Amino acid sequence: MNRVVDYGTTKIAYKIIVRNLENHYITVSTKEGVILKGQKVTEEEADKLVLMRASWIMDKLDKVSKGIDQSNEEIVTGSRIFYMGKRYFAEVKKSQALRSRADVSFKYNRFQVIVSPLLADPQKAIQDALNIFYLAKAKEKLPKRFKHWQAITGLKPLMVRYRQLQKRWGGCSEDDEITINAEVMKLPGKVIDYIIVHELCHIVHKNHSKEFWKLVKKYLPDYQEIHDELGGMKL
Repeated sequence: MNRVVDYGTTKIAYKIIVRNLENHYITVSTKEGVILKGQKVTEEEADKLVLMRASWIMDKLDKVSKGIDQSNEEIVTGSRIFYMGKRYFAEVKKSQALRSRADVSFKYNRFQVIVSPLLADPQKAIQDALNIFYLAKAKEKLPKRFKHWQAITGLKPLMVRYRQLQKRWGGCSEDDEITINAEVMKLPGKVIDYIIVHELCHIVHKNHSKEFWKLVKKYLPDYQEIHDELGGMKL
């Protein structure tokens, strides 16, 4: 069933798919658009469920249109997965040895995805495994980039954390603790460097004042071009 709901001056078109699920889920993809999955509800109840996530849906629609968000794309053999600014071929295999999870690895310029055939929602398990992959790679590769930029800028955070964030690429607290979204591992190296420098400069300026951007430009003269490449995308 197809529906359209008004969100301010914007119309959100979505499809309802009835599934025997414990909760309702909303997915957004380039191929299928917005989909509400779950137990059968009235049209009014369905509209309310979509409107509750409307802001998130609009952000997701913006991101998938720019090609950076694959969190709701079905991953099958032949899919392309983002890593360090490039899209790599994915091979998906099933293995009962994993029982209740999936595993993602990257070798020889391709992703290998192993998933249990016993799972009710294998795509969720694959996305969870992909998140674990990005987090592991962030912890492995980004400390070297931080060390590089700390040496250049002389700016040192109290600590650096790597996490899955919903709406930010990174952040710097009042105590100079920097948090980096593990999903930056999808981005090109120069963009990752920009995010690192951006957060390091927040150690000096906790806002986005002219002085802040002047400091960023000191270390990255072409920062505006890189900033535009990010396109203001939200998570």
